[in-house]
Amino acid sequence: MAARTRGRRLRRGERVAASLAAALVLLVALGACSSRYKKLSRGGSMTEVLFYDVLGRDRSPAEYYRLVRSSHREADFCYECGGGDPFLVDKNIDAVQRLGRAEFGRLEGLGETVELFSEVIMEDRSALARSAAAVSLTKIGLRLPRYPTRAVADDGRRLLDLMRGIDAAYAAGRPPGRLPEAQRGSVVASIERIGDLEFEAIDVRFARQSIRFFYGRPFLVDEGDPGVRTAIDTALTKRIYALIRTSLEAAVDGPTPQVRIDAIRGLKTLAEASAVDLVVERLEVEGDWLVRMEAAEYLGKVGTRAGVRALLPMLDDPNASVRLKARDALIRIAGADHGARRSAWEHWAKAKDPRFAVDEAGSVGPDRAARGAAGP
Repeated sequence: MAARTRGRRLRRGERVAASLAAALVLLVALGACSSRYKKLSRGGSMTEVLFYDVLGRDRSPAEYYRLVRSSHREADFCYECGGGDPFLVDKNIDAVQRLGRAEFGRLEGLGETVELFSEVIMEDRSALARSAAAVSLTKIGLRLPRYPTRAVADDGRRLLDLMRGIDAAYAAGRPPGRLPEAQRGSVVASIERIGDLEFEAIDVRFARQSIRFFYGRPFLVDEGDPGVRTAIDTALTKRIYALIRTSLEAAVDGPTPQVRIDAIRGLKTLAEASAVDLVVERLEVEGDWLVRMEAAEYLGKVGTRAGVRALLPMLDDPNASVRLKARDALIRIAGADHGARRSAWEHWAKAKDPRFAVDEAGSVGPDRAARGAAGP
């Protein structure tokens, strides 16, 4: 009896050893083929393969950031052209997606990442990467606290003056880089003004520069005074969100339908009414019915007069799904269903506002009738 028990234990031990050996072989194989893996796996060691590939753990945000930043040619944003990793584009997309849900220890690191995404969404040669950047920007925007902003229009000159004043104040300290006590109040006011600046729509140069100012000045990064630190964090949060919004707005008119969809969806998710005019202008030339559907949902979410004016012609869209989305959007705005006929909704709009102007031409865009009804 005892001999049989020992025999079963030995066989069980052999099976466990065989399973462990098979797992070891699998890890080695994963490590060997990691260079041809489309996701982010270096697989240099069995530990890395187990940790990242098998368990699905994430690397640090800094590592994902470096991958995206270093894999593009600075002059034209082209990926390492000719040779190298054949799956570099796929790994970049994976890094962009992972950065969108990553946790950052400092706002400055988040600001650098949003600045990078702003470049990706406007310049990357991969439409999938631009789409991933739009989605990740939206996720980051949802997590940011929203502070009230007194928007001050600026063409960039006010920003430059404020930055020069803050630089001069810190340079006058003893030692330089330390803010003199007498200047704290004026510096805090200048930082707050930077947070409230509103740059020209779709021009991201100054929006990026305003973020770069905060993470590019060591004396601001290391500032420990509670009052100044609060002003820095609040202003930087405002600037990060402004760049997210501006980058999504810029992508509304991008060359790829899926990127336009994700950009409009992001603005809808963030409830950003600032892009209504851009979306309405895009509808005048938009030939993709899926983009028009997303635009209808966005206009229904923000519920502005200009949005209603754009939704009315969409009730006559050649695509049935777009017509349905337009009607749903109007129902959401009106709080009641006035049917599928455009004339009934025009009557509702005029009853709500006698000054409401209706497009008598019956079309948002000059070529709507010639597009055909692609899709369901």
